[in-house]
Amino acid sequence: MKELTNNEKLMTTKEVADVLGVSTRVISKHANRLGITKNGIKTFYNQEQITMIKQAIEKSGRNDLEHVCKVSNISTDYEMMQKLNDCTVWLKSKIEQLGKQLQEEQRKNAILMHVSKTYTITEIAKEIGMKSAIELNIWLADKKIQYKVNDTWVPYSEYANLGYFEIKQEVLENGHVIYNRRVTQEGRAFILELSKNGGK
Repeated sequence: MKELTNNEKLMTTKEVADVLGVSTRVISKHANRLGITKNGIKTFYNQEQITMIKQAIEKSGRNDLEHVCKVSNISTDYEMMQKLNDCTVWLKSKIEQLGKQLQEEQRKNAILMHVSKTYTITEIAKEIGMKSAIELNIWLADKKIQYKVNDTWVPYSEYANLGYFEIKQEVLENGHVIYNRRVTQEGRAFILELSKNGGK
């Protein structure tokens, strides 16, 4: 890396290639396409040029596989070795990049799935060591969190709009309507915390 008098840092083609995880030939190719260099003759790149090259590499994506790994018009073993090396470097970089993207996607999906999951009262009861949903419902009633109306447990007004419960309506084949109450992720966290602090 070279530093100019105005504190601007310049990087060589090899340094840029190492940082971006590609071969020097890929850097030269993109620098030529972008007009940063002519005929690949360039010793140092500034930050703006490196950013342009990086964006061009990311944008070209799959096209690079074809370009980097293309083996036509190769006349010597040395050229073949260079081409295979370029292809290997590019593939390793791409696999690492795709692996990171996959991990991030899996992390986001896990969060979304966990947030949108709802629980039955029975599941929560088992989680906090109670024998049944009945026991948990009575305990929540004792804590003045819910009360019973027409055989259905409903939260008191101060808990009604906190998003702890979801009521899902289901119409049976005989036309009767039943209401299934589910506990949201927020409700689960609230009940677990309450059970730790207030005992059973």
